[in-house]
Amino acid sequence: LFGLPYDFVERLVSIGSNLYSRRCEYEADSYVVKEAALERDDMLSALKKLARGHLENLTPHPAYVLVNASHPPVLQRMAALKRL
Repeated sequence: LFGLPYDFVERLVSIGSNLYSRRCEYEADSYVVKEAALERDDMLSALKKLARGHLENLTPHPAYVLVNASHPPVLQRMAALKRL
């Protein structure tokens, strides 16, 4: 009986944690390009290689990303880097 409300609360906490983690990931990408003297094109190339090597889904469903993903999808990270 205790498990049902706990599961709901745990899901809400994990969604909040994933949102925070994705925001930090965008900040880290920005920092690498702006402060660490890594060229934007080199960072984009690295993201492509990682996605290819991990066979990552480039266009996951937004609901899946909201609930499960601790990192933003690669295409969104690349779009954010191109806006810098």
